[in-house]
Formats: sequence, C-alpha cells, structure tokens
Amino acid sequence: SILSKDSIPKIRDILKTLIKWKQQWYSRVNIAGGEATIYNELYPTIKLAKELWYKQIKLVTNAVRFRDIEYVKKIIPFIDDLAISFHSPKKEIQDDLTKMKWSFDYLLQAIENIKKIKPNINLINHIVITSKNFNDLEEHIKLIISLWFYRIDFLNMMPNTSLNKELYVDTKI
Repeated sequence: SILSKDSIPKIRDILKTLIKWKQQWYSRVNIAGGEATIYNELYPTIKLAKELWYKQIKLVTNAVRFRDIEYVKKIIPFIDDLAISFHSPKKEIQDDLTKMKWSFDYLLQAIENIKKIKPNINLINHIVITSKNFNDLEEHIKLIISLWFYRIDFLNMMPNTSLNKELYVDTKI
C-alpha cells in the first residue's frame, strides 16, 4: 500500500516509489489501507502506474466516492481489480456495520456507475462476517453474484472469540 491515513506521502515520494518498484520488476500495485479515494494523490498515482506498464492495479475501497459518475470516469479506467467493502444484503445492517446511514444505497449506485464506465472490471467483494450479518450470508452471496462480482473475500473472521460481541459468531447454530 502506498497511500494510507497514517502517513500521507507527498506525490513526489509516491512517484519515486512506483518507478523504483518497476525497476525491480514489480508488476502489480495494490492500493489499500485507509480510504484511498479521499486522497488527491490517488489519480496521479494510478495514472503513472498505468504509464509505467504495471500489469495490474488493484484498489480497495468502500466505493462511496464512486456514486459520482464524473469521479468514476476519472479513476476507474486505470483500475483492473476493485475490491469493495460490502457486508450485507440488508440496507439497515450494511448501514449499521459501516456506521454510514446511506452506505447501502451509495454502494448500489457506485456499482452501477462503475459497470457503466468499465463493464469488464474485476469486482471483488470484501466482507467482514459478524454476528449481525452471519445469518444473511446466502442472501448476500446471491446479491453479490447478481451484481457481477467475480470473487468474495471473507475478511477478519474470528468465530471463536467472544472478546468483541459484534464480531462473535456462534458456530453451534
């Protein structure tokens, strides 16, 4: 990850890193950590990565900014794999888990916009399984398939801990 909320690098440093990695025969760039779409450095970073002939550029995002079609037109042509945090097929649960009242609706609009601009993009669903969405997994998978995601990644599963009741899933059910 070259963009993160903990250290906002200057664009010059990002560009140097991309060039250095390419000289070392790196072929992929994975932009993750924090929410990369809030940084102005994202566009010049992905643009340069494409100009340097990186084979794959992957962006991990909550996709909220992609509800804006103009932003999609600017960013998505440079992205090969887009991993989107989508945790529930139910609006109230998705909104609760993300702590964003409008998260579910924005995601659906974002996915529609992304598919309009780049229909062949590789969409990946990142889902964190919690006690709130565990019982809806089958419905969630059906929704994700209907939205043309090609992969689902289950993240941060901690089924055998009760330290965090929100993450605890009773596997005896």
